[in-house]
Amino acid sequence: MLYKIMSDRDAVNLMKALNDVNSVNRKSLEVTEHTLLNLNSAELVYYDEIESTVGISAKGKEFLASVDGLKDILSEESSGVKVEVSLKGKEIASLKKIAKSGTLTIKKLSLVDKTLIDLRLVSYNEKQLELTAFGQKILKEELLTEFNLL
Repeated sequence: MLYKIMSDRDAVNLMKALNDVNSVNRKSLEVTEHTLLNLNSAELVYYDEIESTVGISAKGKEFLASVDGLKDILSEESSGVKVEVSLKGKEIASLKKIAKSGTLTIKKLSLVDKTLIDLRLVSYNEKQLELTAFGQKILKEELLTEFNLL
């Protein structure tokens, strides 16, 4: 559910706009009904259909604070943040296979591939998987740990 909201730019923009005001008239918003209902069902905003008002909930304000914190962590300018990744056997094997071949051509993304892409360990472009710099670093750490060198 939250993935839908995070990937919907209008939903995030609406929540940021509502964060500064108590409520607004629904007619003044340039957002689809679908977006509004998704936010309402996740209890991030409240939507009073009778009064035609929309406002952000306490849960929505907490969500925005968490998103802003996550954005700070993921920005390249942040320092002092350590990201730890714990991979399973299939994920490590897939990383090794991609690293060994340089670029791996695939017909269809597997669940493991999608996980590695989401973690930004590999990049996907035109049916090809390639190890990212972060993926190389994580694989190196995994191999050093595997052989008790770390």
